[in-house]
Amino acid sequence: MKKSIFEVPFLSAIGMIVTYKCPIACAHCLLKCSPFRKEEISLRNARDWISQVALYRDGYIKMISLTGGEPFFDMDRLKKISSHAKNEGLVVTAVTNAFWADTEKNAEKTLANLDSLDALAISTDKHHQVRIPYRNIENAITAVQSAGLPCIINICTEDTADPFYLALLEKIKERVHPDCIRTVTTFPFGRAENIKRGYQLTPDPPKFACGSCDAPVIFPNGRITACLGPVVDIPGNHPLVLGNLNDQPLSDILAAADRKAVMHALRLWGPKKLIASVERAGLAKHLPEGYIRDNICSICHHLMNTPELREFLTVLETDPEFIQLVTYGRMYFLDEPDNGMRREIVCNSCGKLS
Repeated sequence: MKKSIFEVPFLSAIGMIVTYKCPIACAHCLLKCSPFRKEEISLRNARDWISQVALYRDGYIKMISLTGGEPFFDMDRLKKISSHAKNEGLVVTAVTNAFWADTEKNAEKTLANLDSLDALAISTDKHHQVRIPYRNIENAITAVQSAGLPCIINICTEDTADPFYLALLEKIKERVHPDCIRTVTTFPFGRAENIKRGYQLTPDPPKFACGSCDAPVIFPNGRITACLGPVVDIPGNHPLVLGNLNDQPLSDILAAADRKAVMHALRLWGPKKLIASVERAGLAKHLPEGYIRDNICSICHHLMNTPELREFLTVLETDPEFIQLVTYGRMYFLDEPDNGMRREIVCNSCGKLS
């Protein structure tokens, strides 16, 4: 099956948080975005970092996704950033809540002005629709389809049996193919820490792998994390923090990321392998009593945010047996080359790299 524009190999796509500003302040917003947030990427840094993205391994990274906050909050800046990315030879996508699509005419005019965009992801759910009505989503979909662009609709819900979610899903299916709809369980972090109802709990963690770690994310302050999940609100370092562009060039950061065993374990097996290692180390008392069904992101947050588990995973990153397991897993299951991971294996007897 041909992969969509949104499904690409490890490190061939990257995200960029353009701004924390947003015309609305949703109750489930992970980054706590609002009209009053001031943080945004400078045009100088955006252009510099995008150029580094385009140059990485002679064009290995093919796509950049501009997100926020709401990247459409400042149309002029979005146009300049997306145009630069396009001129650098990147496929350019953006994520939006479609606040700008109050009429079909305005939606079409907006997209026509952003001719550097190659695809669009539109977010909607009961939290967004408190301020942005569903007609905006319909107008945006119409404009995207008229422009001939690929489109993904992202829906967050705490419960896939929720009547509002089910009704919204059916309405969207009338406009786009079901393969173009993505449902994500609301992360119980950021503003969503106040959402206490609706989550389905299970005693066992999900058994599927993580696809989010395939595309790192650049933040306005230069920080790069392995994904745009709830781990982004954890201060300090943990195994899913890759580096900062104010301290190192992107090429060095991503070269090191290619050898981060914990991150690649999540890509291979999801958190279940890490949880098993935690249990074998006698640290099970630090694990949660229950898990949100089908939500590996909340488990990652717990693993990276709990001091005892974060310390254990940091040490696990250097364990020769674990590195070897992950290296061969990548080669066998993901058809990815060694890329130097085995050189990180330290011989216990002589202390030399094997």
